[in-house]
Amino acid sequence: MYDLATDFDVHNPANLAPICRPCNLAKSDRQPGSMLVGVILSKAADKKANVIRRVLRFSADTKRSADAAIADSQITNPVEIAARIRELSDRQATTSSNWRHDFQTMPGGITVRFTPADAQESPPNEPLPPIFDFPESDPQAVHAEQRLADLANFGGEIAVAGHYLAQPADGIGPSWAGVIGLDGPDDQVLVTVGQTQLSPGTNYQLAVVSASGTVKQRLQLHPAVVFRGHHGGRILLHDGAGIFTAHLQTARNESGEVIHVNVNANDFAGHYPYAVRSSVDLFLQAEATDRLELRLNNQCIGDLLDGDPAERAGALQHLRKDAEIIAALERVQAHAGEPFTIPEELPADECADLLAAARLLDGKAARVPSSTVTLTIYADCIEDFLQAVLASVPGDLTMLNADYNITCASHQINIGRAAIRATQVTLTNTDELRAAIGSGVDVVARFKCVEGTNIYATLMQPDDDIHTTPDSLFSAPHHISSPPPNPEASAA
Repeated sequence: MYDLATDFDVHNPANLAPICRPCNLAKSDRQPGSMLVGVILSKAADKKANVIRRVLRFSADTKRSADAAIADSQITNPVEIAARIRELSDRQATTSSNWRHDFQTMPGGITVRFTPADAQESPPNEPLPPIFDFPESDPQAVHAEQRLADLANFGGEIAVAGHYLAQPADGIGPSWAGVIGLDGPDDQVLVTVGQTQLSPGTNYQLAVVSASGTVKQRLQLHPAVVFRGHHGGRILLHDGAGIFTAHLQTARNESGEVIHVNVNANDFAGHYPYAVRSSVDLFLQAEATDRLELRLNNQCIGDLLDGDPAERAGALQHLRKDAEIIAALERVQAHAGEPFTIPEELPADECADLLAAARLLDGKAARVPSSTVTLTIYADCIEDFLQAVLASVPGDLTMLNADYNITCASHQINIGRAAIRATQVTLTNTDELRAAIGSGVDVVARFKCVEGTNIYATLMQPDDDIHTTPDSLFSAPHHISSPPPNPEASAA
């Protein structure tokens, strides 16, 4: 036809030029004669180099996507790319006419998207074309097939081993593995079913609600992925900091719609306190009788702590304690100018120290989570010190301008100068002090609170009037030492 050579290749790069818009408009729906075709092909041959250059430039600029689309890193010229496009078209022609599928190249591979050919029918009654071939004797294949059936009902995604992709029914056309470029033994196919979007105005929140039904605090949850299937759907929600993740599954039945909710909290460790404050502040005012609800447009769709009241109270107390410690850590870090991530582990005594330090920084008096005070006594003052102390203990111990330091994991943090008062203390190392008299060596005096009494501290301001005497018995600075954790200290 058209007096063309027998080896004429319609897919030659030169012959891609006549399909541009001006050429198509010139041809319209008329069938040109042989002479006109010859002229057109002659003009196209002059443009061959330009066509090749443009195709190669596109391939170079988007190499990863191009490699995924052509599924062969050895394809380097436009002729082979054109052949690859023909292969995709041929594969599309062999599938069901009730489904339309579109190919999209992405950095990680090629995506084949199936949508109903009739936009009014979603999903169609006819199943998808046979993409996979699952042998009944293969347990992993049976499991994958069950998961795919579940995805058809509720939507979602699953990774399926590439070797389960079906071969062409006619044994001739290209296989699905060939179409999407899988050739390795460990290659996988990510199957996503029913991905969609929420309606505008849909609002999910995690809320602390009082026993009377009053919402005390809310935390906005954002949809990560939304799926829809034949019988229901799945939604994955998360807060802005990625601490809380909510999994929702809806199922439609004869009586209506059933919603299953599962909420998980990720570890705080490794995050900066300021980054997670917005996610935990809703628990700062939580009480034992409160409820933790998942809400959709301000309507409760799940009580997340529904069950034993004691377990509910314990869970809320634990969440509130975490929120208080994170808030205290952020307050202390801001004061010290030393930001660091939340440690993997915080012992009970260090948590108590953080809470007390935050109170001090807020200008409040704090009960120190310690029962021991140590003072360094100058060598030439030990005897006078013992006479003064032994005559008055048990008794009050007041220190001004004491250096207040706390430990948080590997960090030593100075809170500032504090006024310390222990209401009733006793000296615990009297014999050690007596033995040091006349030795010329400074010694540490150790005081311990009488059972039932505590140590209190307040931060001193720069303009506080501090009186000292030249013959002071105590060397500065004074220190508060934390003993091993005990029930009283841990509860502070």
